[in-house]
Amino acid sequence: MIVGVLKEIKAQENRVCMTPAGVEVMKQHGHSVLVEKSAGVGSGFSDAEYEASGAKIVATPAEIYAQSDMVMHVK
Repeated sequence: MIVGVLKEIKAQENRVCMTPAGVEVMKQHGHSVLVEKSAGVGSGFSDAEYEASGAKIVATPAEIYAQSDMVMHVK
């Protein structure tokens, strides 16, 4: 399954629905993870950390929706 992680757009919302550690777990179970660029910055996670955990960084929400089987976000 391809799982997409969106950047939150609500004002003052800094959470992200999946951490880099969560990406590692998903990868261990055979899933692919797409993370929108800068999705984790508000929570202190860089794109490089997500990539090191096995995620692919994508530029836009449209790419997430087009490629993912399941899309995740906080709110």
